[in-house]
Amino acid sequence: MKTIVQIIGAFLLTALLCQATHAASVKNYRNHSLGFEVSYLDNWEQSQGPGNPAFFIKRKSVEEPGSISISVANFTGDKDSFMKEIKAHPEKFIEEYRQRFPGAKMLGSGDTAMGGVPGYFVVASYPLKNPNIVLDIVTWQTFCIKGKRIYLISFETPLLLFEKTFDEAQVVLDTFNFR
Repeated sequence: MKTIVQIIGAFLLTALLCQATHAASVKNYRNHSLGFEVSYLDNWEQSQGPGNPAFFIKRKSVEEPGSISISVANFTGDKDSFMKEIKAHPEKFIEEYRQRFPGAKMLGSGDTAMGGVPGYFVVASYPLKNPNIVLDIVTWQTFCIKGKRIYLISFETPLLLFEKTFDEAQVVLDTFNFR
C-alpha cells in the first residue's frame, strides 16, 4: 500500500512539474521601429488583430478566450494636460464602447506604469450581443506616453474568465519595456 501511495505521489509530482514548466514557458516579441518589447506565455499565439495593432495575441483555448493588443500612435498633444484630463474623466475613455455597445460601463481606473513610465488604466465591461448569445466582455486598457508616442495595451476576455486569464495577461503588462 505504501508503495502505491509513493507511485501515485510521484505521478502527481511529475504532472505538477510538467504543468509548471509548461506554464513558465514564455515567448518574446520585440518591435525595434516602435521601440518596445514584451513577453507572453506560450499558451497564447500571435495573430492578426482588428484595427491592425502593432502586436496582437490571443489565447489558444477556444473555451477560455482572451486577447491582448498593443497599439502605438504618434502623440502631438500636451502629455500633462492629457493625463490630467483622463484622470479627471476616465469615463470619456470608454465613450467609443458606449456608442458601439449600449450598456458599456466603467468598472475602475487608476495609476500604473508601463516599462517604468507612468501611465493610467481603465477597466470597463460591455455586452457583446449576437442572435444566439449575449456575453459580457471586460476590457482592461493601460496606456502611457513616451516621447512623441502613446502606447496602449488592451486586454479583453469574457467577464466570467477575467480573474483566470488576467494573471496571464499580467505577464505582458509586467514585461513591457521600451527599447
